[in-house]
Amino acid sequence: MLSQESLHAHEGLCGTQTSCSWIIGWRSLLLRGYVDSPEVEDLTTTATTDHLIVLVTAGSCKIESYDRGQWRSTSYRPGHLGMTSPGQVARLRWKSNKPHHTLHLHLPSGTIKTVAEELVAGASYLTMLPNLLSQTDPFIAATMLALENARANASYF
Repeated sequence: MLSQESLHAHEGLCGTQTSCSWIIGWRSLLLRGYVDSPEVEDLTTTATTDHLIVLVTAGSCKIESYDRGQWRSTSYRPGHLGMTSPGQVARLRWKSNKPHHTLHLHLPSGTIKTVAEELVAGASYLTMLPNLLSQTDPFIAATMLALENARANASYF
């Protein structure tokens, strides 16, 4: 079950929400699309009990994350992922010449734990996705894009 924090996480973001799977009745995960501002000086995300995966779908930016007393920097381009583990916040800033587009996928911790335990007996150590500023994973990116396509083509009741 999705946390209330995930349902309200968009309230602290600087971008414009463009899509939301909750509206069409999806309850086992939450997928939202955003157009993000070209520049954000300091943003701290909301901690939730769910896993958050952010996929850049269009545009690019230089993004920085504050961790252990210092700023870390990388470039975001389409296909790049950011991940935030349950209970964690991300303090971010970014800059680009124009807005970039992202998909945010909130996955309940219980779902991750159940799947991990079913795939590998006794795999309780696999129940947390990593906390990463930037990663590429073609499988995760393709899955998120397929979910967005399914959301966009869902018929409303």
